[in-house]
Amino acid sequence: MKASFTKLILCLVPVFLSAGVVAWASYKYAEGQGGYRLGVDLSGGTILVYEVDPSKPLPENFKPEELAASLKRRIDPADLYNVTIRPVAGNPPRVEIVLPTGGRHQAQAEERAWQRLIQEATQQYSVEGADNPYGDVPQGQVKALEQKICTAKEFKDPDKIKEVSEFVRSHYAQGTDRRLLSREEVENIKNLIAQQGRLEFRILADTVDDREAIQAARDYLKDPKTAEELRRRAILGEPPPPPTAPGGKATFPVTLWGETADYSYSWVEVGKEEMYSLHLNSAALQNDPRLRQQVETARDKEAFEMPGGILLYCRTIPNPDRIPPRDRDLGKQYEYFVLTRNPERGKEVTGDYLTGARPGFDSRGRRTVDFTFNQDGANLFGELTGRNRPDKENGFKRHLAIILDGQVRSAPP
Repeated sequence: MKASFTKLILCLVPVFLSAGVVAWASYKYAEGQGGYRLGVDLSGGTILVYEVDPSKPLPENFKPEELAASLKRRIDPADLYNVTIRPVAGNPPRVEIVLPTGGRHQAQAEERAWQRLIQEATQQYSVEGADNPYGDVPQGQVKALEQKICTAKEFKDPDKIKEVSEFVRSHYAQGTDRRLLSREEVENIKNLIAQQGRLEFRILADTVDDREAIQAARDYLKDPKTAEELRRRAILGEPPPPPTAPGGKATFPVTLWGETADYSYSWVEVGKEEMYSLHLNSAALQNDPRLRQQVETARDKEAFEMPGGILLYCRTIPNPDRIPPRDRDLGKQYEYFVLTRNPERGKEVTGDYLTGARPGFDSRGRRTVDFTFNQDGANLFGELTGRNRPDKENGFKRHLAIILDGQVRSAPP
């Protein structure tokens, strides 16, 4: 009898454990938080098809499989969302991107999760006289909700802003175990694809040619009236607004070699490579007390000037959840932006004109990337560099910025 009872227990324990796991997975799936990792054929999804532009020359030895692999590394490197990217045979080449979005079930679960978040936010950060102060925030717009809370509660302290960010993220059902994509994430993926390899060349604003624009940018960042807008943009991950001339005009006159033209300006984030070149990385700042003091004094308050007369702005990242996981793991706390002079309309020098790129070396033996343009691109690039050539009389050199995916990766003089 005892042996039979032991065998019964041994049989029932795995059954009950399995039932518990299935029940837990069913609950998580019903709440839209994962549970079952269904394929797109069962869960529902979105299929995006991108075609290579046949009017643009393809690089030598182009392989659609390598393009698909590159997109996978950019969109879903850890395979958290089960995104499938595969090349499609044909001429011109195409890639098919399958995004598991969960169909109607996932949409309903997301809506319930969002409504719960709005209710919890209303209780935690109530606003006097308003029953539903955050109800007008579009579903899934986490950054917009964080900004709305901070504005409604008049939070200006970085610690309070970080607290709001952590509250929203922890109460919204978007944990690491969730495999189905929300509408916001689908749009983010589309934006990542659109930015893939976006290359542009610009001149950095300097205190010699762009004095008026630089002064306007300095005045805006120091003005207490603009502090709220700057905080809003920091939460959303947007760069500071471009400088404007008196009267609200978006352009400033710039004279180069006796020729005057009107230019607009924009702030562009400084990429990791250029941060190291400018010695703004943490290790370099620790070894340069003067520069560290300059950066810390200006951070979140005003712009500061670097050698060559270029203008930079440093700000604290109030909600680290909006930056890539790798940057969070590395402890990234600050962002740097540099003021750039926008090209005249129709004279933009972009990667659309490239016919090739290969590694090379400069006169000092340092590694470089050598670009080859088509005829139109060569003409535009020649005009850009010719009008901004060094001044041999006083030795002044202007900086040519190489901007990739919205970040300045290099800006040699």
